[in-house]
Amino acid sequence: MISNLITIVYLISGVLLFLLGLLILRERPRQRVNWVTSAMLFFAAVGPIFAAFGLLLEQSPDAADGLAWLQRMFFVWEFFFPELLLFSLVFPREHRFLQSRPRLPLLLFLPQMLHVLLIFFFDTSDQIRHWFSPENLLLTLGPFFEPVRLFFRLALNSLALLFDYHEAIFTLLNLLYISAAVFLLQRSRDRLASPRLQKQVKLIVRGMRVSAGFYAVGFLLPKFLFLQISFWQAYILTSLGLLVGALSIAWAIIRYHFLDIQFILRRGFLISLTSGVLVGGYLLLYAEVKQAASVSLGENSRFVEALFLIVAIIAFQPLLNFFETLLDRVFYRHAGDYRRSLQELSQEVLTILEPEKLREKVVNGLTETLLVESVYLLLPENGALQTSLLERPREKVRILQDGEFARYMVEAGHPLLETEMMERVTNMHDQIVLRKLRAEIVFPLVHRQNLLGLLVLGRKITQTSFSYEELTLLQLLAEQLAIALENMQLYRERLEKQRIEEEIKVAEEIQRSLLPRDCPNGEHFELAAMNIPSRVIGGDFYDFIPFADARIGIAIGDVSGKGIPGAMLMSNFHAAFRAYALRYPSPRMVVSQVNDHISLTTTPEKFVTFFYGVLDGKKLRFTFTNAGHNYPLLCRQGEVRPIQENDLVVGIRPGVNYHQKTIHLQPGDTILFYTDGVTEAFNEQEAIFGEERLMQLILQYRESPIEALRERIYQEVCQFSRNDRLQDDFTLIILRIK
Repeated sequence: MISNLITIVYLISGVLLFLLGLLILRERPRQRVNWVTSAMLFFAAVGPIFAAFGLLLEQSPDAADGLAWLQRMFFVWEFFFPELLLFSLVFPREHRFLQSRPRLPLLLFLPQMLHVLLIFFFDTSDQIRHWFSPENLLLTLGPFFEPVRLFFRLALNSLALLFDYHEAIFTLLNLLYISAAVFLLQRSRDRLASPRLQKQVKLIVRGMRVSAGFYAVGFLLPKFLFLQISFWQAYILTSLGLLVGALSIAWAIIRYHFLDIQFILRRGFLISLTSGVLVGGYLLLYAEVKQAASVSLGENSRFVEALFLIVAIIAFQPLLNFFETLLDRVFYRHAGDYRRSLQELSQEVLTILEPEKLREKVVNGLTETLLVESVYLLLPENGALQTSLLERPREKVRILQDGEFARYMVEAGHPLLETEMMERVTNMHDQIVLRKLRAEIVFPLVHRQNLLGLLVLGRKITQTSFSYEELTLLQLLAEQLAIALENMQLYRERLEKQRIEEEIKVAEEIQRSLLPRDCPNGEHFELAAMNIPSRVIGGDFYDFIPFADARIGIAIGDVSGKGIPGAMLMSNFHAAFRAYALRYPSPRMVVSQVNDHISLTTTPEKFVTFFYGVLDGKKLRFTFTNAGHNYPLLCRQGEVRPIQENDLVVGIRPGVNYHQKTIHLQPGDTILFYTDGVTEAFNEQEAIFGEERLMQLILQYRESPIEALRERIYQEVCQFSRNDRLQDDFTLIILRIK
């Protein structure tokens, strides 16, 4: 029972190790690290397979010759040790020592080749010594060849001595191979930055150490401590060591995505392993029960065979499904598979709205998930796609968004490998940038034919190539990144718009605070005013300045430009006007000083049409200066006429000689001051409201209160233009003499 159990376990283990080697080779047959690992597992599989056959042959009394041949074949597994050392030179990255000595693998295998040849062709050392007999051809050739004959005899004696102690010598050599491999793997692990890769190497190093321990107990310690141990006991210990070492690699594949083995292949291997264990256990139990049934039941034992067959048909698939679910829970509950990691990363990038956080998330995520040497995310900045180098963070590299390489990436619309990039890119600057980035593959981040960024990946640390599945998932990530960058840009624009709206709101409040809150009224006059900006903030303004002796200043103006620029000019003009109006009593002097101030602080295209007059409320005299503004309309005794007096607008040039005019007013007179937003409002037929309509309104409602006249003018202009929003700022002042 125990012997059969051990035989089945070893046979299944050897076959699974062989299948594991095929799995790794199938994944990337052209990658050096893959076929080196596969060869190592193939040689490891030889041990348990031959151990299983050896145990079977030991049970047969007529299998002495086969057992002797199998013992010779057993030593083929020793090629595992140089293959292990070669593995440590190519994983996790190829060692510089191997790169400078490409023939080193052949030298590593020479001792094992010599050992296998000795075991295959000779049974004892005496056979080697007598292989060069006196009847040899060299002896008949005379004394001239005596030195050659002595050399051959010395060589054969050395081989015979080597054969006598071959087990101890090659055991020490193999342990030396293991020690060197463990040392190199440990050094590589200490230099790694990736936690997942560190776990892979750590697990393999532990397996190699345990493997070396079993091997030393089976072959080395009995020689030096003079312990009695059979060949097959040493055989079993050695096979256990090989199993532990190889299974550590299998565990690294299953748990830590070793050598980028795909999820479905790793899962398939686990299912195969589970199926093998179930089948092996079933066969072992069947054999034992069948033997017991034959002894106790005789011919009726066939009933037991049929019962076992029925049980296998009913129970095997449910058991396999149960173990399949259990394996998925045990090995994949921590989301260690790169497919899930990349899919989660593709979803997470859509929620990030800050460029640096996005870059950090992508770089860290891909570096750890795909084990690449470098990851760069080039984002737009000042007309170019930029990033800092990993080795030199202060050094930035940039690719112009309208350059040759950027245009080609938009046209291609797919990722480019290094060879294709260097063939297509002729611009020397772009070639230098790609070399600095150590670009192995570049993904364009394109959305609506706009290149929003570049995702640049370097070589993998393990020197393996990107699989088709990885490229597909990376392409999905690139598409999500493009959407994320588009969202980020829209978010920034929204924030900028919100900031501008807040600033405009503040400017509107400031501008409103500059306008008079109430219209002053005197004993002999009354005032009404209205200001409706076409935008949130406008360029029109009006003001009233009270003086002593019942005098009041009346000002109205229209600055060039709308929105923020117009508001800024208006604020500057209003501050200057207030300062000079309180200093100079004459309207002409006030306008002249304001003109000099605006001319010196703005450019000529920034000007103001301005009307300023001072009303003497006792003498009913109105003195004014008109700097290019609309003529006020005077309504007197059923007649409306413009007050025609005009000078150059304010702000064109300094030193203008302005004039002023005085008119005498009468009780019942009404004067309308307005900006061009009133008369130049237009309708759908592009006809303007005009001065004539305005004069008719004044005449028609001359007996109405001035507030009613103000509202009626506004309603008529809005009705004429048939628009809820005026095309230009609407400002007017109505003065009526009592």
